[in-house]
Order: sequence, then structure tokens, then C-alpha cells
Amino acid sequence: MELEQQQQITITSDFPSDDHDYLSGFGNTFESESISGSLPRGQNSPLLCPYGLYAEQLSGTSFTSPHKLNQRSWLYRIKPSVTHEPFQARFPRHDKLVSEFDKSNSYTTPTQLRWKPKPVDTVEESAPIDFVEGLYTVCGAGSSFLRHGFAIHMYTANKSMDNCAFLQCRWRFLDYSTKRKIVDHY
Repeated sequence: MELEQQQQITITSDFPSDDHDYLSGFGNTFESESISGSLPRGQNSPLLCPYGLYAEQLSGTSFTSPHKLNQRSWLYRIKPSVTHEPFQARFPRHDKLVSEFDKSNSYTTPTQLRWKPKPVDTVEESAPIDFVEGLYTVCGAGSSFLRHGFAIHMYTANKSMDNCAFLQCRWRFLDYSTKRKIVDHY
């Protein structure tokens, strides 16, 4: 008797009917287009995209992930993302040497970035600068106060550290010279 009563129950929704078609499913592959024929057929990145669009791939997984686990999105844009103007930071820049990389001391930017070399050759012609004065932070993560994380520093120098010493207590410090030999005196 209970089974018959349960079969008669009708589930109704409080939401009005929706005319949209939704793409549902986790880990599936979908495609949608706002203008019919704007997606390339047969490949993701043709030489010429329909409507003069630019093909860009946004990856959601590490490049070391197996191909079957790779999650990515192909975007077809009116203008390529590399043509935007650089964004301005919302707070002033910090000192050259940084030890804390928490959210209050770092920021992300949507500007296209690349590793530009520091103009080392101009240091030889400029005012004398020793190792400590020429040390600067490139990037890092974590916290030196909590004693976990890392930092990558670079340096330029063109004078000896006469009557001066550099002490690092809690770092594992790898000194790698790209131009000249460094002489350590203990």
C-alpha cells in the first residue's frame, strides 16, 4: 500500500520554466557559441578562425598532468589577451628585498609577464655596489617568520665587501655566479 502512495507523488518546482539549455556534467567536454558558425570545426586552433577571432587556450592543469586528465578551455576572442595595457598596482611598490609573501604583501596582475634580465652590464659602469646592496628579491612564497617557504634572490655587484660581512642564519643559500668567480673568505 505504501509503495502505491509513493508512486502517485508528483514533484513540482517552485521555479518558473526556463527556456535556456544548460551544459551539465563534471569533467565533460562542451562547446557553445554566441554567434552560429563562430567555432572552428574539426580543430581548435586553425590558421584563420571564423569572424577573424583569435584562438587562445586556457589550461586548468599542470603541464606534467597526463593527457587524459588535462582540463582546458579554448577561447575565441575579438582581440588577443596580449594586446591589453599593463594594469597599475593598487598599492605602492615594496622594498627590493622581500621576506614575507602573504596576501597583504603580494599581488597578482593580469598583465602578460615575462622574465626580463636585469641590466647587469650597466652595473659595471655605474656607482660602486657591493653584494648586499645589489641583492634583490625576484619571487617567493611562504614566510620567513614561520620558517617555511622559499625566496629567489638575484644580485649584481662590482665592488668588494671591504670591512663588511654578510650573515645568513636560516637560509639554505645557493650562490651561483653567471659572470665572474666569487671569492669567499672565512
